[in-house]
Amino acid sequence: MSDKIVFMNHNWLTPITFFEYDAATDKLAKSTWLNTANNFPDYDKLYTVKEVEIPGHDGTLIPLSIIYPKNLKRDGSAPCFMTGYGGYGISMKPFFLGELTAFPEQGGVLAIAHVRGGGEKGERWHKDGMKDKKPNTWKDFISCAEYLVKEKYTSPQKLAGLGASMGGVLIGRAITERPDLFAVAINSVGMTQVLRNETTSNGDNQIPEIGSIKVEKDIKPLVEMDVQSKIKAGVKYPAVLVISGINDSRVAPWMPGKFTAALQNSSASGKPVLIRVNYKAGHFANDREDSFREYADIFAFTLWQTGHPDFQP
Repeated sequence: MSDKIVFMNHNWLTPITFFEYDAATDKLAKSTWLNTANNFPDYDKLYTVKEVEIPGHDGTLIPLSIIYPKNLKRDGSAPCFMTGYGGYGISMKPFFLGELTAFPEQGGVLAIAHVRGGGEKGERWHKDGMKDKKPNTWKDFISCAEYLVKEKYTSPQKLAGLGASMGGVLIGRAITERPDLFAVAINSVGMTQVLRNETTSNGDNQIPEIGSIKVEKDIKPLVEMDVQSKIKAGVKYPAVLVISGINDSRVAPWMPGKFTAALQNSSASGKPVLIRVNYKAGHFANDREDSFREYADIFAFTLWQTGHPDFQP
């Protein structure tokens, strides 16, 4: 038995740090044997973290985390990279941004939208983003984007949105419902054709979350969240980067492939629609170097399309 407790803590700007608490002496100190040296700067001196709640389309308050350089000019000129998820009751808990800080290092804003479908406000929050209530997920994302524009953190010409996996519904329906609001969309191994997802190896696993084409009351909600069928010819869609792993068993690679082709054939904006296929990976990057290269491509594409002078051809 011991009176000592070891625990760890981290947040958007601080790496995982282990602490030791001695109840017998009531002393708390950083662990001298669990913490590893890190080469990260003191991000608290460089960036500001703002946690807000903004009204969604139906008045529900949506949590939004915003990380930006302390010297940011709130005039709408900064590029902004916003992400969200909204599925399975998974919360976007504060995590150390790590490689994501490459974006604010270029003067950009990072935003994390805690949309319905996640677990940030409990199981009710999750259920309010499932099946027939799934539209709340992408409408919450849109509301967060509108707030960032209204408060001049960014502008529609500078705003990028990313959705991954189930977040493919989020980003896909956000840009098909409000293509004018985003300059860039990143669809990373995203589910964009839920009407055919049930035919894939991971399809049955999604039924509790989004419903089944074999259940009559689920069909209309599935049609509403199906991104592929919402892409229309002649619409000015944002620049889009699609990411797929050829060995992906969670989201079949034909799905991001079809999504890319539909946008290439339909968009009237003249902006690029590209697909990046990793021939070694599945649903995730293969290793650390793969992951770094992927983020480098995502951020370079985003900064190129939002007009950053250092990222133009």
